[in-house]
Amino acid sequence: MFEAKLFIQGKRVDARDGATFERLEPISDGVATRAASATRVDAIAAANAAAAAFPGWSQTPAESRAAILTRAADLIQDRVADFV
Repeated sequence: MFEAKLFIQGKRVDARDGATFERLEPISDGVATRAASATRVDAIAAANAAAAAFPGWSQTPAESRAAILTRAADLIQDRVADFV
């Protein structure tokens, strides 16, 4: 089973209230994924962290940003079975 946490301020964290939700595997009816269920407070924390990171990110050269995003896309593609 894949467990997904929130990613806030560079860290994987549980939802503030500890709530989760499950995605069932339709064939076996078992739990395929358990994920943190973000609250409004979690969303605000994530938005604040993103706003704080933006000045540095915006000063990063475009080539470097492209390389970082391409690498992120590659990592997601390598684990697509974990997400679908």
